[in-house]
Amino acid sequence: MAGHAGLFSTGRDLAVFCRTLLAGGAYGPARILGPDFVDLLFAPPGLGFALDQPWFMGGLAGGGAGHTGFTGTSLVLNRPTDTYVVLLANTVHPRRPVSPDSTPRAEAGTRVARAVRGK
Repeated sequence: MAGHAGLFSTGRDLAVFCRTLLAGGAYGPARILGPDFVDLLFAPPGLGFALDQPWFMGGLAGGGAGHTGFTGTSLVLNRPTDTYVVLLANTVHPRRPVSPDSTPRAEAGTRVARAVRGK
């Protein structure tokens, strides 16, 4: 993740990253981050993550932490549902839109939230 531009990685690596954060900093038997550090990511002010932002998290905003990028990418983690959503996109190619639209990001979060909550 880059604070100035978005997500630059593979879907698989971002899935490992998200699963690690949702597991309190551990991935399988490996401890990557301390649980106290991970808690800082999910507590105000978010330590690099935006917290509870429905405009891009949709239905995952309650308990959500995430990051967006200039090209349309986003990552949302939701601790209460133990769920994450990663969108890797390039919405500025071949032309940059006049105004950015986060509707697809929010809709993805809402659809996942409905699926995991059974609604």
